[in-house]
Amino acid sequence: LVIYSEVQGVFEKSSKSFKAGTNYKGGESLIKVNNEEFIASVVAQRSLFKNMITSILADIKFDYPISIDKWENYLASIDITKDLPSLPDIESNQEKNYITGKSIFSTFYTIQNLEVRLKKYKITAPYSGALVEALVTPGTTISPSQKLGTYIKENVFELELNVNASLQDFLKLGTTVNLTNISKTKEFIGKVTRVTPQIDRSSQTIKIFVEVKSSELKEGEYLEANIYAKNVDIA
Repeated sequence: LVIYSEVQGVFEKSSKSFKAGTNYKGGESLIKVNNEEFIASVVAQRSLFKNMITSILADIKFDYPISIDKWENYLASIDITKDLPSLPDIESNQEKNYITGKSIFSTFYTIQNLEVRLKKYKITAPYSGALVEALVTPGTTISPSQKLGTYIKENVFELELNVNASLQDFLKLGTTVNLTNISKTKEFIGKVTRVTPQIDRSSQTIKIFVEVKSSELKEGEYLEANIYAKNVDIA
């Protein structure tokens, strides 16, 4: 898994030392980018939205009295330090048109997009694993689309193989692959997880990807593969 940033800011901290070889558990913080300025902007937008809801209550009470309780309850549920709650259900097309005309919907979804972006200031480990490449350190200014490092799942590896294209009909997902290290001292079992449909014109091969799980393997280690594809009759 290649880690990229979707936001800009200063790399503030990680739950552990952000260096190659560091292990993380799923859900632990890999990188937290300083978001104080962006938080202030989102809070300000929520406050304005709350004021918008307040400004329409008098009209709703007069024109749509059956809906006033739900809008008052909605207003009370807004906490500008937290994500906005979902908008209440609309009782009629007339009420919907009124709410639309007051820009309630557009403002709500704009703030929702900001809230989604706010969550991107913190990158967490999607599963237990380890960093194999770390390209930034705390204090570094990070830019959108910048590569920050590479993270791998603990004891789970993927091996890319090029095989003769004539065997593509026999290489199915789940096919067992016998693997050995170069010195032939260790054996592993893998399974085909992906098969590319395109044939390389120059080599007439296709790529297959094999997943292997082992605590004895290291990222970057060379392996040899034996794949059982089909029986061949010898006259």
